[in-house]
Amino acid sequence: PPGWPQGPPGPTPRKRELSAQALPPHLQQRRRSRRLFVGWTTGLALVGLLIAITAWWLGTGRWTSMPQVVGLDQVSAQTALADAGLAPKLSQARHDTVASGVVISADPEPDARVVRGTEVSLVVSAGRPRVPKIDPGTARDTAAQIVGDASLSPRFDSARDEYSDTVSSGAVVRTDPAANAELRVNAQVTVVLSRGPPPKQVQVPLLIGRTVNQAERELERLGLKSEVQSIFGDRNGRVAAQDPGPGEMVEPGSTVTLTAL
Repeated sequence: PPGWPQGPPGPTPRKRELSAQALPPHLQQRRRSRRLFVGWTTGLALVGLLIAITAWWLGTGRWTSMPQVVGLDQVSAQTALADAGLAPKLSQARHDTVASGVVISADPEPDARVVRGTEVSLVVSAGRPRVPKIDPGTARDTAAQIVGDASLSPRFDSARDEYSDTVSSGAVVRTDPAANAELRVNAQVTVVLSRGPPPKQVQVPLLIGRTVNQAERELERLGLKSEVQSIFGDRNGRVAAQDPGPGEMVEPGSTVTLTAL
């Protein structure tokens, strides 16, 4: 600080260099040897450390044990894998008994010796399947694909098909069970298809008392078929009974049974 007595100035870098050069040759050699020794020692230590790390990695360091994750929820399973130095690869599958979000299976198996960073396949439960919503008018093949993708089995039964004024023939009318119903994996879902618009029905006329020939001609005119059952084997008799009865509504092409006397 100002006002304090100043000591003698220290040697400048140039003077220090000159003083080092002024050392006797044997001291200069000793100083150089010491520096060389320190350099070699440091280098050998670094090489040894590198060899030790490499040996550890090639020996046990790069290996880890596959943890038990089946039965854990997804977050816990991912945490366990991360702690073991492994990388999860997630997929989902429907399951009848394992709750949604719980691990169903894992590959590799538990306790397997694997390299750190290995990708582990985790299959997580998505719960039981539900019947998907299929819009009316969807094509048959598309509906089958949608049901199959939901882990269910599509079923088609022509006896279950329905007439529809709004859905074209061969397209989907509805499903049974209905959309969002919970089922077991691969359970059957009936896809009901349209038969097209319902046909116009025909009213069966009164045929009793007419001759068989008259009754057959009348039915043919209306687009109906006839089947004659003759009590005495005479087809030229008159109609004593008919089925369906007079006034009933039937589809075109239906058969009317005539009983002749």
